[in-house]
Amino acid sequence: MLRMSKLADYATVISITLARGPNAVKTARSLAEATGIPPPQR
Repeated sequence: MLRMSKLADYATVISITLARGPNAVKTARSLAEATGIPPPQR
């Protein structure tokens, strides 16, 4: 079994999402909506 930290898991999900649309410009908000990961806090 592979153990990953929550941050590494989030990074993997975001990387896969970005790879699906390599020419698209994505904002942090749009990535949060697409993945269900909470948006970054200010």
